[in-house]
Amino acid sequence: MGRDDQLMETLIDKLSTWVVIVDQQGQLLFTNQTIREMTGYTEAEIKTMEDWYKKAYPDPESREKVKKHFQYDIENNIKDRTYKITTAAGDYKYFNFRYSNLDDGKILFEIIDISHRIKQKQELKELKERLELALEGGNIGIWDWNPANDTVHFNDNWAQMLGYELSDLDNNLNTWLDLVHPDDKDQALKDVKDHLEGKTNKYQNEHRVKIKSGDWKWIRDIGKVTERDESGNAVRVVGVHIDIDQEKRAAEEIKHLSNHDELTGLYNRRFFNEELKRLNNSRKYPISIIVGDMNRLKEINDNYGHSMGDRYIKRAAEAIQDSVRTEDIVARIGGDEFAIILPDTNYSRAEDVVDRILKRLEEDNKIEELPIPLTIALGSETTDGNNQNHSVKDIRKCYNKADEKMYEQKFSGRY
Repeated sequence: MGRDDQLMETLIDKLSTWVVIVDQQGQLLFTNQTIREMTGYTEAEIKTMEDWYKKAYPDPESREKVKKHFQYDIENNIKDRTYKITTAAGDYKYFNFRYSNLDDGKILFEIIDISHRIKQKQELKELKERLELALEGGNIGIWDWNPANDTVHFNDNWAQMLGYELSDLDNNLNTWLDLVHPDDKDQALKDVKDHLEGKTNKYQNEHRVKIKSGDWKWIRDIGKVTERDESGNAVRVVGVHIDIDQEKRAAEEIKHLSNHDELTGLYNRRFFNEELKRLNNSRKYPISIIVGDMNRLKEINDNYGHSMGDRYIKRAAEAIQDSVRTEDIVARIGGDEFAIILPDTNYSRAEDVVDRILKRLEEDNKIEELPIPLTIALGSETTDGNNQNHSVKDIRKCYNKADEKMYEQKFSGRY
């Protein structure tokens, strides 16, 4: 196998997508190593489609149903479907199968693990159901306000959802206003004012309020003017407080998970690519990028298990994160690949960061004995937006150049 072929196979093996080529007889002509990470099965265990069916669907009845679905998809040119499969560990995952027809009846399958996405949808569905039950159960507070004399009547639920008894509260607007988070208060008051002046059809605002325990709780506040005097001034506004704290926290968690790598807590490839697009129009030049690839991770996984491999990955992430500034962006963009974006950083300072990471790894290897030393091949490049001062012109080319330099290190024989 030539060097180019080896490089191509290495790149394919690093994909998070499981790639499979099958012939007309159902023989697997090619599969990348992602099969192990996604399913726990090895290439030796899955040599034919029949092997796959038996492993992924141990129940004979389910297996036959899936085989019929699969055949139906092929015959009817349905090239995208999600299947629930059984892994080698005995748990379940959801895979999205996409296929393309090749020459001589061969089929190329691209298979993506969407289990996390399915789980998030289920969690959101359950959260919605819980909120509906909460509202049905009375987890909603009612208020009735007369702006003319600043008298407010709250119901028991309004007080109780904040940890108070109704007798603890004064009947005026300051009772609510004093509980609103300082960062949210101005917008809440503006929304109230706009509605009183007839600029909006209703008042609606989401803000945090301090409950009796001292914690902050997210509230959706909705109200409407129901009466005005002869001059058009509001004399009665009725509304509700809805507890949306769980909804907000779940949304924040999902947003965090969508941008972060679950194993290391670093940013993920999706967020990294978005940052590249954003920074392409940035004024924070020069911008440097460092790309790193762990060495011998496959050997570690094969000989010591994936739990040991995960330990190496987390150690590498810690070493990189500890070597950069808080404003720098560190991402895990592949199984064993990392990338760093360094705003306001020239090439010389980027190389200093590379040196710090390598020195940190050397120190870690001395402190903690590992079966194989933890090393990372690193490449760096800089862009200042105008192709000057040891710089490429744009940030995408900067990333590609750093990646090339990393691979030069990778295949230099040093590791």
